[in-house]
Amino acid sequence: MVEAVMEEHFIIRNLGRLSREGRLDLSMDSHLPQANHLGPVPHVFVSNAAFPLRRDLMRPYPGRNLTERRQVFSYRLSRARRTVEKAFGIMASQWRFSRRVLGISMKMLR
Repeated sequence: MVEAVMEEHFIIRNLGRLSREGRLDLSMDSHLPQANHLGPVPHVFVSNAAFPLRRDLMRPYPGRNLTERRQVFSYRLSRARRTVEKAFGIMASQWRFSRRVLGISMKMLR
């Protein structure tokens, strides 16, 4: 269990570092379905307001005195982030057995 947590922590830290340094190999910009008029758009991570705004990172608008359009955008982006977090939580609980060392001897596997 400790190994899995440490490995997960390392992967997340490594992903953040690569992203900050611009060395994360994301897919090329592409057109959104039924929105060719927007042109190619980058692939992004959805975050909360604690993270800086970068080309590969979307976050809600800061502050309280926002226009209605910005409030709606921030709400929808936050909702998308929560949906992704819940989906990952569900997947993690379904695959919980893979986060621990299985107590099976090599003899049993043969």
